Amino acid sequence: MARIPGGVTPEHFVRIREFLNRILTETQDAGAKPMWVSCRLNESRDDISPVFVGWVENQEMRDQRSRRNLPDPGLYRFGDAHYSRLYEECLQRPGDMVRRDWRFDQSDPQKTEDGDAKFFSQKLGVMYRRSLGIKVDNRCVGTINVGLKDNPVEEVDAKVESTMRKWAIDQNSDLSNYLRQNFELGGRNI
Repeated sequence: MARIPGGVTPEHFVRIREFLNRILTETQDAGAKPMWVSCRLNESRDDISPVFVGWVENQEMRDQRSRRNLPDPGLYRFGDAHYSRLYEECLQRPGDMVRRDWRFDQSDPQKTEDGDAKFFSQKLGVMYRRSLGIKVDNRCVGTINVGLKDNPVEEVDAKVESTMRKWAIDQNSDLSNYLRQNFELGGRNI
């Protein structure tokens, strides 16, 4: 079993990206306009300690990022272990969808605890975010996050939440099984 972060390999990175691409596609199929999907996992210990392990983006986001000559966040943030208030909130409220609307938030994203994701998202016009804790067995071990260009109508938002729950909460999801079989999982006991 790999410890997080030290034992996370490029092969793990690629496999997690495959899962995130599937989540991106399923949220698109639900009628939403997801721009990116990301994942953090907790370090292999009990205290809340997030590690960035994956990011995928839709073609529009990739094109915008490329035109601005910005690096792929999945690559340059891989293994990043900075504190996130949003991550802690998700682990403390397992099963609750956490929503963010950055349209009216005038704080400087580079100076907030949610800095990197907020800064990158706002810079490219992504103002809505959905985050959900990943549950594996008796632990909340990380988060799945979806950045949205538009605030989805209630029916579509419910479908996005359902998709995220399928991946993050269902104990038999491909993601849950992969994490269980490959990592020494940490996080909050639930």
